[in-house]
Parts: sequence; structure tokens; C-alpha cells
Amino acid sequence: MVDVEAPPTASRGRTSRRVTRQRGLPGGRAVVGALLVAAAAVGVFAAQLRATAEPSTRYLVAAADIDAGTRVDAGNLETLFGHLPLELAPATAERSILLEARDQLLGHVITSPLSRGDLVSRTAVAADASVPDHHAISFAVAASDAVAGDLRRGQRVDVVATYGSGSDAFTTYVVVGAPLVSIATDDGGFGSDARRVLTLALADREQVQALAHAVAVADIVVTRSPDDDATDTDAPTAYRPTTRGVATDDAPDDAGDG
Repeated sequence: MVDVEAPPTASRGRTSRRVTRQRGLPGGRAVVGALLVAAAAVGVFAAQLRATAEPSTRYLVAAADIDAGTRVDAGNLETLFGHLPLELAPATAERSILLEARDQLLGHVITSPLSRGDLVSRTAVAADASVPDHHAISFAVAASDAVAGDLRRGQRVDVVATYGSGSDAFTTYVVVGAPLVSIATDDGGFGSDARRVLTLALADREQVQALAHAVAVADIVVTRSPDDDATDTDAPTAYRPTTRGVATDDAPDDAGDG
């Protein structure tokens, strides 16, 4: 019989030993995968922050209802305009006025009414030089009767009106060289000719009367003055159609006879 030595145990003063396999480090693919997951998580977190963060660009808004013709000065600058952080579409942002440009509005005139909270657009203000202490009047005209709508704020325009019809009709200038304070588009609904709402600065009440009457009862055409800086406001006399052509008011009825 062969004696077999019992394995060492703690009871005999010796401790048993367990051999374990050492765990290796992660492989390269595992490391790259972990980095990609971490990067994706950071990107999602950053996008969430951007989505919930308040816009940093601040634009001017009307702090109260503002009437057209209001002049901006140091006394009302703070009460007329407030500002809000907004994220605007590029086309809208280009037309809107930044908070940093607020002081540049001093001396300007509001050319179209604004309601409280409205964005202040560059087309809603005009330099004082283009709107002296004149009378502002607005009217709508078909784009086809206003240089196909190809007009810009600050230009000078003439308004020509045709009264009556047939042999009794006559055409005359009612406004010459008036500054165009503002221009807006009124689509007028589906299928209709696009219209332009023009605001002119007129020198006196007689011009206001003449233009208001023409808008009410005549067919009007707006033309661009040949020289935007021209101060000559003389206009030719009215002319009337005849069976032999055009006769001006200061010409005899038989004008053109040989």
C-alpha cells in the first residue's frame, strides 16, 4: 500500500494556493469603439445645449405702439424701442436692426406704424434728410403703373393722373420730385396684380389735396424722376386728346393745323 500525502490545508499550517489567469487589456477595436460612443454622447449633449440655449443676438422691437412720422430723438429713444434675443431667418435678420445700432436711429423718422413687439425693420425708418418737415401720405398703386415695382426708398418720384375718359380726358402731373419715404408690397390676393404701397413726403397741403383727389378719382402712374437730387418741381401743363392728336391746355384747339 502506497501512502499518499494529503494536499496541504490550512489545518496543517499551510494555505492552499489558487492560480488565476491574468485579465488582458482591451483590444484596439474596443478602445476605438468606446471613443466613438463617447464622442457621440458629447455631440448629442452639445446639440441639446444649443437647442435649449437662449439666442445671443438681440434685435430692436417696438416698446410701444409707434405712429408713422414719429421722429426719434434722445428724449424718446429708450421709450420707443426695446430689444429681444431672437434667432431669425437670414432674410429677416438682414432687414432687422440690431441692438448695437439703436443709437444710429437718432434723428430718423418712423415711416410706417409699428405695434408693440414688432421687429424694427430698416424699411420702417428713414433718415431725417429724406423726410424733412413735410406731410407724409401713402397710397396703393399697381406695380405695372409704378415702374414695374422697380423703385427704392429715398428716390424721388412723380405722380401723373388721368381724369375723365374719351375726348374729355386730360392728364396732368399732380406731384413732381417727391421723396419716396417707404415702399411696401401688397399682393392683393390670388390672381391680382401685385400692388405697391408708396409713402411720399409732400411739401404742402395743396399737394396732399391734389394727390388724395387723384388717388380717389383718377388713373395714376408713378414715374421715377430723372434726377433724384433735382429741385426743379416745374411740370408741363395738362394735355388733352383730340381727333388730330394731343392738345395742351395752353395750345389752341386747332394746334397742329398747317
